[in-house]
Amino acid sequence: MGIVVLYALSFGLLVFTNPERVSPILLVTPLLIFFFAVFLTLIAMVGGFLRQRNRKLSRGTVITIAVITALPVLLILLQSIGQLSARDVITLILIILVLGLYVSKVGFARSPKA
Repeated sequence: MGIVVLYALSFGLLVFTNPERVSPILLVTPLLIFFFAVFLTLIAMVGGFLRQRNRKLSRGTVITIAVITALPVLLILLQSIGQLSARDVITLILIILVLGLYVSKVGFARSPKA
């Protein structure tokens, strides 16, 4: 239920605010709310999938989900300022893929060994 409220709040702020009349903080707020809504949705989906297989969410998985969640937020941001093109979409997808691979292979994403 909380995730639905986050989606509704971010949608409402994106649709019903005039960017010329609000402060920069209020312009960024719907994007942050949308980020957390998508992040929590993916965490719930992946967590449910892993629970069926008797596994837990690892720190690396959570970080990878956060990196993947940045893609739609960045696309909305670029679209809102009129700077979104096919080249930008391809570039962002490649950057997110590389970051996701990097995070999954780097040591800070794994649990420390005792």
